[in-house]
Amino acid sequence: MSQGASDSRFTSGSPAPDPPTARGADPISPGGHSQQPPRIVLRFGFYTGIALALAAILIILLVRHFTIDQAERAAVDRARYVSQVALTSEL
Repeated sequence: MSQGASDSRFTSGSPAPDPPTARGADPISPGGHSQQPPRIVLRFGFYTGIALALAAILIILLVRHFTIDQAERAAVDRARYVSQVALTSEL
């Protein structure tokens, strides 16, 4: 078969098929911007949001724990002071 002239694959009269696209690829709009953000950007945003939420929860729990601990120590110190002052004359 000679190169070129009458290869039946190219002379059927039907339009050429669209070139294959990557799986999940979005067509690009005339403005040059894709219609949706790439999946990796969405994943990054999702996992960043999860990490920030977990960090916020951890910070709140740690601050709450240390605040309660400090309040308990302050209450014990005040009770010890009051007992020393009030009971010094009794002993």
